[in-house]
This record gives sequence, C-alpha cells and structure tokens, in this order.
Amino acid sequence: MIKFVLSFIKEDFFRKLIALAFALLVWWKISLQIGVEETIRNIPVRIIDNPNLISMEESVKHVDITVKTASQRSRKLLSASDFAIEIRLPGKKSGTRQALEYKIARDADIAKPFGVKIVNFNPDKIIVPVDRRTQKEIPVAARFTGNLSEDFACGEVRLNPSKIVADGPETVLAAMTRVQTDPIALDSAINGDFESYARVSQNTPKVTFTPEKITAHVEIYKKYDKRTFSALPISVMSNPGSSFNIKNIMPTNVDVTVSGQKSVIEAMNGTELQPFIRRNDIKVGQNESAVECYIGIPGVKLVSIEPEKAAFSSAGEK
Repeated sequence: MIKFVLSFIKEDFFRKLIALAFALLVWWKISLQIGVEETIRNIPVRIIDNPNLISMEESVKHVDITVKTASQRSRKLLSASDFAIEIRLPGKKSGTRQALEYKIARDADIAKPFGVKIVNFNPDKIIVPVDRRTQKEIPVAARFTGNLSEDFACGEVRLNPSKIVADGPETVLAAMTRVQTDPIALDSAINGDFESYARVSQNTPKVTFTPEKITAHVEIYKKYDKRTFSALPISVMSNPGSSFNIKNIMPTNVDVTVSGQKSVIEAMNGTELQPFIRRNDIKVGQNESAVECYIGIPGVKLVSIEPEKAAFSSAGEK
C-alpha cells in the first residue's frame, strides 16, 4: 500500500503539486466569501511627513474597518494592533496651506494578517491639511520661575546660542518672532551670577528646534535703595579744649538721604542717623558750618543733607 502511494505521488509530481495549490487557493477564496464579518474599531492611520510637506493636524487619525475571515476562531484573535495603515505625503512641493484628499483603499499602505479580507473602511477617505516645510532662524528669550531674595535682582542674561533654527510649517514659522526657554528656577539662596542649561519650549505643534537646549548665563546683582529721613535734629560735636559756646543754630533740623541694601534701608527708623556740626575753626560771632552725619549701620551711605550748611552764633565760654 505504501509503495502504491509513493508511486502515485512520484508519478507526474509537479502537475499534482500545482493542482493541489490551485485547490487550496480556491478553498481559501470560497472560505473568505462565506466567512464571518467583523468590524474592528480605531485602527490608526499614520500620516508620514517628508522634507517638503508637513501635515498640519495630528499625525495619527483613526478609522474603523470591516474584515472577513475564514473561521470564527481567527476572528476572535484579531485586534487593532494587527493592522497598520500609512499614508505618505507626496514628495513634490505644493502651494502653501492646502488640503489633500486620500482614499484609504487606493492610497494607503496597508499591512494585515494573512487570511483576512478587508471589506470596507469607515470613513473610506481622509482629508489631510498640509503646508510647505521650511526653516527659519529665531531669537531665544529666557523665561524664569520663582523669586530671588528681596536684596537681589536679575541683571543681564546672555544666551548661547542666542538664535536657534526652527523647522516646521511655513505659515506657522512666518508668524513666529521669538521662542522662549522652559522656566529657569530662581530662589532666595541665589546671591551671585550663575549658569543654567534650559530646553527650548516645545509648545508649538509641528515645529522642532535645533539645538533643543541652550546655555543661560544670568547676572545677579544686589538691589540698593534710597530713603530720606526728614527733620532730624542737628547736634554739636564737642571738641576737647574748645572755649566757644555754640547757640542759635539755624536750621535746627535737616533732611538726610541715604542709600544701601534695600532690606536694610527699609528696616531703618532714623535713630541710626545723627546730623552734627563741628566746633572746629569757629570764631566769636556769626558762623556757618557744613552739616555732617554719623551713620550707625555698616554699608549704608550718605547721599545728601538738606540744607547742607547751618548757621550759628558763638561766644567764648565763661
């Protein structure tokens, strides 16, 4: 029996092999014709950009497909991840900002499992708004978050590079005048110049930047303030050995303006300042002397005294 079967197979082998292949093909076709239909939802359709054109919407759309399979078992094993649909934008440049229509069955590259027939797509076509792809050099501006202490402030900010190359839709780039960095953190512990690396904010869809990171050199300086203390009384600085008695000082009060670190100046109440005149180089009778001021806080500087001089009379001490 075995010899008979082997002899039968060997006799005219290639014709029998071709006949078997055709029989299997016919069986598969018939199975699909009478197979089970199922709708699989949310199949991603990926839009592939190119160096000349770029899609203006999300690069992934979704469609539902109805498929037919030969058996109930194979139908149950299908999912959206078994299918891949891609639409490639044409390589030739087109006019600025237009819409292209694609029929999925005709224009898309479709990958599907063996033995599955796609019956239809819903929707069966998609509209893709496109724009010409271009590049543009754009200035970068630093952005900050947080706060320094009240005694310090940001000065000059130097960015390296100060300009970057943006790549994206022509109409979008035409409206861009500058881009910002992601926020650079400030806090109260910072008391001097510092350097920070920051990414360029990627908040514009379909636009990419080169380079993606920049270096920011940030100058930090102490804040100084001025403050005027009004109507401070003038005193007389004693000079050991002086024989003159000073009286009738006019005016008796002056306004004193000082400068210093902001927090120090704001905390002063005026008692730290003492305007005075000296007894040096005076004579009997009417005199005039420059008003000076003692400041009892280090780092605070005298700006002005108004009026600058005081008149007084003097007589020899009895």
